[in-house]
Amino acid sequence: MDINGKVKIKPRFDDAHDFSEGRALVRKGEGGQTKFGYINTQGKVVVPIKYDYAMDYLEGKAAVVTYKGNDVIDTSYIDKSGKQLFSIGDFLSYGFTEGRAAVITNYIGFGKEKPRLGFIDTEGKFTVQPQYKYNFLDGMSYFQEGLAAVYKDETYGFIDKNGNVKINYRFNTALQFQEGLAAVEDENGKWGFIDKTGKYVIQPQFAEANSFHDGLAPVMQEVNGKSLWGFINKEGRLVIPAEYTDAEPFAEGLAAIEVEAGYSGKWGFINSQGKLVVKPQFDYAEPFHNGLASVQINDGSDNYANASYRNGYINKQGKYVWKPSK
Repeated sequence: MDINGKVKIKPRFDDAHDFSEGRALVRKGEGGQTKFGYINTQGKVVVPIKYDYAMDYLEGKAAVVTYKGNDVIDTSYIDKSGKQLFSIGDFLSYGFTEGRAAVITNYIGFGKEKPRLGFIDTEGKFTVQPQYKYNFLDGMSYFQEGLAAVYKDETYGFIDKNGNVKINYRFNTALQFQEGLAAVEDENGKWGFIDKTGKYVIQPQFAEANSFHDGLAPVMQEVNGKSLWGFINKEGRLVIPAEYTDAEPFAEGLAAIEVEAGYSGKWGFINSQGKLVVKPQFDYAEPFHNGLASVQINDGSDNYANASYRNGYINKQGKYVWKPSK
């Protein structure tokens, strides 16, 4: 589908990701019959749909997984033609950023050692040996602006691409650097922002925080007994009041925000001045990407188990280019 909602590639897959570097990950089959491959922008299958799991292309490479049985996998990296570049064996990896890819050991299976995380270079060689704790709920670590947040000895710190510790382990939680700053949670559960020397630029004071985008970062504050989100600038000044029940970082000049509306709330979009551009009307909304945002409408109950969602796409004026459908 293009930005005007015109279908460019006819539906024939059970699932498909957005295009990344000229390739889109597609899936056929359900359950144990699921297989993954890739198409190009004309819809032609350019990498056979044969893998048991696969990731999006990043920096010209994609991680693909073949299940060998008995809780054993083989993970390889392939180029855009599908040619295998190298295998990392029974490890899991999600993709390259800044010439490094995180690798998780002992990811699946029972009775194995706990998962550990390290990093490989573009030839598949370890530059940082697996030694850091991996928590699925915290997501994968990756390099951003030359540093990566890693978890060791129950705290987070930051390393460089060779594994040298650049910011000591002292944070309860840490997000990756974005626009020169990283959101971190201190030992008292308060969030602030540090620079690449580890110095606080914005002191810990927020109940929660997310990364900077377009010079603004979403932060949570307690307001009259409620946990509400607003946006700060890089001086730490609240420039968009904390009045939203949830908020995503800015993308392409707009931020998805949620306001209280019954049990579940409704999502809309604001601009960088805090002006409402798309009124809250959706049961969920993702950030804009290439001029469009994915939105959800729930036709069922507010109870999650009985919800019935339809997905659509809107443009920056809030108009549907693809009306919600199953």
